[in-house]
Amino acid sequence: MKMPRTTCARCGRNVAAIPAGVAGHWNAARHDEPHRGARDLLVSCVGSLKPVDLEDLVYQLAFGEQDDAAPTIF
Repeated sequence: MKMPRTTCARCGRNVAAIPAGVAGHWNAARHDEPHRGARDLLVSCVGSLKPVDLEDLVYQLAFGEQDDAAPTIF
């Protein structure tokens, strides 16, 4: 199942949105905080698991579907 995507309000990354336990409610998925260089521990961005507005969700097309408005990439 493809999860809808959203932009993290904190770091601006395109991340998955996950069901928040109540129909119609979504949260940003956990994601590592952007950082420079190597780090031993993963530190989730503070935008992880925050509620997502339904208007901010973007659904990915299933494999083989076409979107006439999408740019063609060669």
